Amino acid sequence: MFDIYLKEFMAICSHLEANDCPVHKGFYKILRSDFDAMLDKNQYELSQTKLKTWKSLNWIAAYEGRLTKRIYDAESKKYNSYVMIDEKVFKTLKELTTAASNLL
Repeated sequence: MFDIYLKEFMAICSHLEANDCPVHKGFYKILRSDFDAMLDKNQYELSQTKLKTWKSLNWIAAYEGRLTKRIYDAESKKYNSYVMIDEKVFKTLKELTTAASNLL
């Protein structure tokens, strides 16, 4: 099951990186509603369950008891809930998966 989580995490992060997703303090920042739509494309599990797993693996940062962080948006002048994906984790996993595929 871990390999499925990893593949989906890598695919989503690659998509965010390619589309210049905003980075906030070392984390890709994406609205929870937009992120749920991305996670729901592969319906092997609920998006909330996937996020809980990612949080337990420290792939995302979130407040205690939550799956998101609330960040102030200066344009809309309100707080929004964002999924915060750790950019360092993505880059490290990308290097490891690339190195592993080169060994095979």
